[in-house]
Amino acid sequence: MDEEGAAVIDHLNYDVKDAEKHTLIVADPSNLVDSEVIVGKKPSSPLLYQGTGLIVDPANPLVLSVLSADSSAYSYNPDKPIKEYPHAVGKNTVLVAALQARNNARVVFSGSLYFFSNEAFNSPVQKAIGGKKFDKSSNEALCTSSLTKHSTVLSKKQLVVRSLISPLTKY
Repeated sequence: MDEEGAAVIDHLNYDVKDAEKHTLIVADPSNLVDSEVIVGKKPSSPLLYQGTGLIVDPANPLVLSVLSADSSAYSYNPDKPIKEYPHAVGKNTVLVAALQARNNARVVFSGSLYFFSNEAFNSPVQKAIGGKKFDKSSNEALCTSSLTKHSTVLSKKQLVVRSLISPLTKY
């Protein structure tokens, strides 16, 4: 996870509802991992993401990037001027990652509670720059896919957002 206060920023792929900081990211379904077993059928509408970026080690065979940002995104504190190179830049900015431990336990990580919220599930989506308007995001479709049916979803604050055992459990 990126530093505290950091958020994924994309000046080309943000939603019309966020004209100020460009931190409400419109993630194209093509940025999902190409595996129907993991994410189900690729959704037709974009996903909404607002939160910090993740960085995964590509050499780690146990970690998988499920959803990445577009090449124009980066993760940094939106309230501060950029003084050093951001930790997460472009497609290396991971929005949702999954880990399968050696004992086959599975966990999904996201830097965004908003991604799993009712607001994101039911929100219309429109890219601010020349974007087609969609009546509803694909967040709910992804969250109810195979991705979360066999995983425990943890946010930055270690809240379990969705689990087979209990819909909302705090650790």
